[in-house]
Amino acid sequence: MIYILIALLLLILDQLTKLWSRNVLAFSGSIPVIPDFFHLTYVENRGAAFGILSGKTTLFLAVTVLAIVLLVGYARSQRNNSRAGFLNILVTLIIAGAVGNLIDRSVYGFVTDMIDFRGLWKFVFNVADCYVVCGTAALIFYILKFDNDK
Repeated sequence: MIYILIALLLLILDQLTKLWSRNVLAFSGSIPVIPDFFHLTYVENRGAAFGILSGKTTLFLAVTVLAIVLLVGYARSQRNNSRAGFLNILVTLIIAGAVGNLIDRSVYGFVTDMIDFRGLWKFVFNVADCYVVCGTAALIFYILKFDNDK
């Protein structure tokens, strides 16, 4: 139950940042926080990471549902592992991010992005993307280091 609460809190944070972006950044375009390095920039991403597969909402829905089922199944298979709580947090992060972006795709037809480290790369992302990337990177570490079925 605690993981559902955590996922809901993460989801609310993601959706609030996207709402702010649609209501504020959509009209200003970009706000420099650290000029030429970090900006808050409004982008409507109609694809997946880096805009690939633009307009494939049904595909994203299917992949998201499949990923959630697989992640929950994997976490359940590891429930006797002494680090199951850590794994559950990682799975919660990934699911919250996936659902956050899925909500955008389903409601708006695009994912709202706003985090723009233009000093590092040209891609703009959002809070949900941070959850997915950090959770997935840590999940890979977990599997390599702690998975009992190696």
